[in-house]
Amino acid sequence: MIPNGVDLPAVRWKDDHPHPYSVACVANISQQPLKGLDVLLEAWAQAVKLHPGRLVIYGRGNPTSLVHLARALDIHDSVEFAGRVDDVTSRLLTAEIFVLPSRVEGMSNALLEAMSLGMPCVATAVSGSVDLIQTGRNGLLVEPGDPSSLALAIVKLLRSSAIRAQFGRAARESIERNFTTEMMIMNYLEVLAEVDRPSVLSVPRTNSGVRVSHKQAR
Repeated sequence: MIPNGVDLPAVRWKDDHPHPYSVACVANISQQPLKGLDVLLEAWAQAVKLHPGRLVIYGRGNPTSLVHLARALDIHDSVEFAGRVDDVTSRLLTAEIFVLPSRVEGMSNALLEAMSLGMPCVATAVSGSVDLIQTGRNGLLVEPGDPSSLALAIVKLLRSSAIRAQFGRAARESIERNFTTEMMIMNYLEVLAEVDRPSVLSVPRTNSGVRVSHKQAR
């Protein structure tokens, strides 16, 4: 399977934000519960007790049930549902870390974009994310549906500028090496060239030996 690719942005994330630090998530709220935003809120309720911060969730969809959950968890003052935004890149640059808490996910374009900016990221160990993040090297992976592990991962990054810088640099390098739009296009062209390559369709025998008939694959 050919992985998604992303255009490398000219701007890069910088670890120079004022306190309290902001944690960003980009997800289609209408796809709950697959996006795991309830788990993220439960994790945030634990994390914010250990380290001050603000959670901002971007994405289209009605957040009413999540707003109720945030109130029930008594974290509504530190959570913002920002809705769909046109320039998500500029918003991500204002955050300290990126979190993707999905229960099920392909190769997330939001995670690709965050990593291409050089952001330190936390994601769940689901199909597409495990292809992007090598935990402990260019980000952190936690088990899906586990708010306690997610909370600890978030706090670990919020508390350490050195780890944020390490993961951010490695994340950008991973995208540069393996997941650019140019690489995706090249992979598709290679597949098309393979499909269009002449194939041996028949091998009739003659008195003088074997005559190979080539036909173009269609």
